[in-house]
Amino acid sequence: MFRSAGAPCVGLGFHGGGRWCVAATGDGVVRILDGLRGTVRKEVRCAARGVGAACPGHAELCAVVADAAPGTAVRYLSLYDNKYLRSFEGHAAPVCGLAPSPAADAFFSLGEDGRCVLWDAAQRRAAVSSLDVFAADASRRPRHAPVAAFARDALVFAAGAAFADARGGGALALYDARHYRAGPFATFNVDRGALAAVAAPEAAARAARGRWARLEFAPDGETLLISGDAGVHVLLDAFEGDALAAFAAPLGAGQAAGDERAAAAAAAFAPGGGAVLAGGGDGVLRVWDPSAPRRPCAALPGGHAGPVSRVACSPRFGVVATACANAAFWIADA
Repeated sequence: MFRSAGAPCVGLGFHGGGRWCVAATGDGVVRILDGLRGTVRKEVRCAARGVGAACPGHAELCAVVADAAPGTAVRYLSLYDNKYLRSFEGHAAPVCGLAPSPAADAFFSLGEDGRCVLWDAAQRRAAVSSLDVFAADASRRPRHAPVAAFARDALVFAAGAAFADARGGGALALYDARHYRAGPFATFNVDRGALAAVAAPEAAARAARGRWARLEFAPDGETLLISGDAGVHVLLDAFEGDALAAFAAPLGAGQAAGDERAAAAAAAFAPGGGAVLAGGGDGVLRVWDPSAPRRPCAALPGGHAGPVSRVACSPRFGVVATACANAAFWIADA
């Protein structure tokens, strides 16, 4: 267990090598954690600008860090010598999420301004591309901040957002990473009807009105997992866009089902992809079998006192990281 000063976790993720984990908290502290030894490798305090979001950089002991509100800049931080190597500016509102490529220096910044911006960390300042996902759907333009993710081979990426209007739901687009300027090769709608087919009525309603907090491809690239901040996480077929399952984590004590942000926004594929891990508002980590989504989940209590807001899994080792205000490592049971 790695304890912070009580500030929430704003970023948690493993480098591509699978050993080093970047953990950042809202008090402006970025840590590199050793997932194999369970120790802190490096700690940097970003007191001047704060940290609003963070993710691993492509190089070891590096991280991509977004300034805390009201900042809009994204910076490439070397934790080896405690220096910002590059600065990227292209958002008109705070950056609330970052999504790195597993195979290159590219990463997405995801802003409250609705923009999904692709950057190359090897280039200074100029964005590679700014995706206005679903610009053609004028009737559904109001939407929450976007989400994005690369597939494990980095040949495909997905981007999307939940809509903010009364109809709820959201939409997702898939791109060829080598020809993304040609536009998406597939677009999926995740509407209330699709959610109602795979979730109980109360869970479907929570998922439809909540924001999307994170997006992840399964290791085999065949499914996509949408993490929702209402505590309901949706599994999609990555080829057809069909909703396959919904995993509902419980709300926290004293929180009502009408509170869209009541539960945790954390879900991830376990190492190897054979399970879906999700945090709950009660501080318990739960494990679902995606091949049998209606089977009762396994509960792993004892890791956190507060809502589990982040879950990340090593791409190479059987290690799982979770965070509320504090971070913890788990050994995945094969």
